[in-house]
Amino acid sequence: MDWLELHSPMTVHWGLKTLFFEHAERWVFTHGVRNRTAECTMVSAEQLKSMCRRGAVQAIVQLCIADMHWDNPELPGAVADVIKEFEHLFEELNSLPPQREFDHAIPLVPGAKPVNIRPYWYNSAKKYEIQRHQRNARARGNLA
Repeated sequence: MDWLELHSPMTVHWGLKTLFFEHAERWVFTHGVRNRTAECTMVSAEQLKSMCRRGAVQAIVQLCIADMHWDNPELPGAVADVIKEFEHLFEELNSLPPQREFDHAIPLVPGAKPVNIRPYWYNSAKKYEIQRHQRNARARGNLA
């Protein structure tokens, strides 16, 4: 609150996430992160130079169109050789691992409650991939 009092009076617009206040006899304008990440306005080199001089540039993005169609879908020889050498590692698992001499277990304290932490977050692509593997494992009978 001391920071707010130091720069009083100020104008705040919570909807637009903007804040105006006077500091060192100059008006300062700040804005929060806006949910317009899909927008990317093109600026000229002169406009960018002017914005940099004013300290108004937070990030610069340069987009280039990439051709994702390959004329030759063949893998380079060295890569193909490594994949061929280790192809047994890429085989789809159709059963549970074999029974081992020793089973590992983690003893739990009776009546213990889970730790109050946020669950691990996956991006949607990874989440869908995990769900696909789970469905396949259930279909094979490897997962209850």
